Amino acid sequence: MHFSKGLIICPQVYFAELMFEKEPDRGSERFNDGINGEPSLPDRYLRGEIFIVGHGVNELKGVVPGGEFYAVTDAGEGLKYPHNEDRLLKVTDFNGRSVLAVIDGMGGHGSGDVAATLIGQIVGKEFLAGKPLAEAVEAAPIALEKAYQAAVKHGLDLSNRMGATVAGIELEGKKISIVNCGDCKIIGIRNGEVFFETREHNYAQQAFEEGYISSRKETLKYPYRNIISRAVSLHSGRPELAEVERGAVVSKDGRIDLKRPVFTDPVELQDGDIVIGASDRVWDNMLPEEVLKIISGQTSLNEMAVALRRRLAELFAIKSEELRKDIGDPDELSSAIRSLDDNFSVFVFRYRISP
Repeated sequence: MHFSKGLIICPQVYFAELMFEKEPDRGSERFNDGINGEPSLPDRYLRGEIFIVGHGVNELKGVVPGGEFYAVTDAGEGLKYPHNEDRLLKVTDFNGRSVLAVIDGMGGHGSGDVAATLIGQIVGKEFLAGKPLAEAVEAAPIALEKAYQAAVKHGLDLSNRMGATVAGIELEGKKISIVNCGDCKIIGIRNGEVFFETREHNYAQQAFEEGYISSRKETLKYPYRNIISRAVSLHSGRPELAEVERGAVVSKDGRIDLKRPVFTDPVELQDGDIVIGASDRVWDNMLPEEVLKIISGQTSLNEMAVALRRRLAELFAIKSEELRKDIGDPDELSSAIRSLDDNFSVFVFRYRISP
């Protein structure tokens, strides 16, 4: 195992040791080492397989029980972050269950990508150990804390604010269970209409619900939109402060605990249903109805994702030009344009009934 200032070069098994306090079965099939916590090949065990991608431009595609999927992530325009802090997670066990998730890392200074990768591995391994997705996400903060403490002990410079927002689906048969925490979001599309969407946990959504702004369109321009009210983080794994109930998270003193993930009752899918999960780069720029309009007419899942990415690039160019007209100071202009940028991640899943 090797460490250097600001860089982690270690076998993927290191993270498993931290999270499970023992190594995986030596007889299990394992692939190559990861650099900066970024595996380039699947972290594969006999119970199933875990894929995590997110360094530079990465994509995943294929078939999972119940349908097909396509997922892609990139660093955006490269102005706000020099590297990608988003991760895409795909987990499949050998009992017909699968997970697709978007993980948007937080913490800055090289900690966001580490946090996102760690949380992906934690969730994946807990899921393969037999837990439902909701419980796997619930387990992440405590395991993340152990990993953080071990890393600090070895002299690594990681932020104590490291964490991530997460949105994922668990597929089993024709039903999906949904987990979201933060401003990543999942929507379902059926017969040309959005038939479900998760709630974004940020100040813009809260302001809309409390009547401070009158329309959902206004939430896209709300000045405090990027302040989130939930995250999977080092400080959210305190079960003694909260009791998780179905569809609601309430602390023992009756107040809402804003740091715990939210999960929904299972949603039953119909043949041809589309499920889209994306990080906040998408939802900071468009409403679900706009996403629906953009992907309409696209037949392949790849084309849907590409159409979304293309539209985000167009919006970035339009908004940047508007800022150039309004801001004269070069430093202020540069900062304003940089604030428009963010990492981009999306997965698109289509449910198919087996013949």
